[in-house]
Amino acid sequence: MSILSPTKIETVDYGQQYWNHIFNTNAQKVNKYFEYMTGLWDNTATEGQTIIWNNTTQKWVPSAFPVLPPPATQVVTIGASTTTTVNCQAARFFTLDLTKSTEIAFSNFNDGVTINLIVKQDATGDWDVTFSESSVVGTVITTANTTTWYRCYKIGVAVFVEVVGNFAG
Repeated sequence: MSILSPTKIETVDYGQQYWNHIFNTNAQKVNKYFEYMTGLWDNTATEGQTIIWNNTTQKWVPSAFPVLPPPATQVVTIGASTTTTVNCQAARFFTLDLTKSTEIAFSNFNDGVTINLIVKQDATGDWDVTFSESSVVGTVITTANTTTWYRCYKIGVAVFVEVVGNFAG
């Protein structure tokens, strides 16, 4: 016999005496756990909902999935130099219109942070985008008026850049 964690349900060995008492006690424990989730058993939950803990009732209740507001977009502008700096504390979603080839340098990029960068080629196209101290995974299309979505994230000291997609027009 052993007690399982975290439920405190007991196991029963073959031939164990008073197994029916252990079985009944386990059923009462399971029933108590189900009482914490009443909204799931009385048809108040609907498809697509998730459960959240309600501190007032001290029970799990069905709730609509929380929809986060769209991230604020920060426009990045290419300066006179060949390096464009993206300040990662300003936002998590950036757009950049390419008018010449540029190297992207990240400032204030903390470990564990992910940012999205949308880069659009102008009508001329064929502008290269490189990233300082990191390489790009995926295929970048530099045709005129093509938009490339980059997802950039930092783990430890390494910065990773991946192409999520290329969109024409």
